[in-house]
Amino acid sequence: MPTYTVHGYRAGRDEPFEAHAARVWASLAALTALSPRLGPWWRRADDGRGVEAVDDLVGAAGALGARAVRWWRGGRAATSRCPAFFAGDEAAPWCECSFVVGVSLPALPGVFAPERVTLRMTVADDDVLARPDAVGAVLASLGASFQLAHGHAGGQRVPAPRLALLSDGAPVAGWMTLLGPGQRALPATLPPPLVARALPGGATLVTAVGEAFRERDPAHLGALRALERALAQGAT
Repeated sequence: MPTYTVHGYRAGRDEPFEAHAARVWASLAALTALSPRLGPWWRRADDGRGVEAVDDLVGAAGALGARAVRWWRGGRAATSRCPAFFAGDEAAPWCECSFVVGVSLPALPGVFAPERVTLRMTVADDDVLARPDAVGAVLASLGASFQLAHGHAGGQRVPAPRLALLSDGAPVAGWMTLLGPGQRALPATLPPPLVARALPGGATLVTAVGEAFRERDPAHLGALRALERALAQGAT
């Protein structure tokens, strides 16, 4: 069964813990609203034994509190949080969704240090959640609820995500690519098979391949290269 991956990025901000927890829970709840199968959500217990249900804001806050990473920024302590959730069987979950929040670095040229969300789901080829419109809806949902600057969907390995601190943070050409409000403009005309669609709130969703994505298919990889060129034109 194929695995599809969604990555999303937003600029880190100085926000209270409660704001991070609310955004994470809103993202999980919005996914479940898309499809009841995207849930119920669980997290592994703090002691590594068993699992705990995450079915409300309190549960999401508990997950954030348990996954803290402390570091130093500008001579003062800072805390990032990396909660991870799953749907399905604990031993082999079919869907996993993880977040990185609380990242806020001074704006430095060339430094890409975003807050992030990553969702992976493994589904059968004929599963409704493998359809392009369903995967696009997942990306669009995360774009709205997690307030993404940009994001992309693809296979298990293609396209590769942007790496924090080690990339320029430009939008990635994927099976679908989300450009949040205020992101770079696209060329007025896109070559086929690329299709752009405006989303509520000012975001744009670009679909490179109008069928289930195959990361080894030369035609699909060619469509990603065409989208990459279009994104580069929009940046000039």
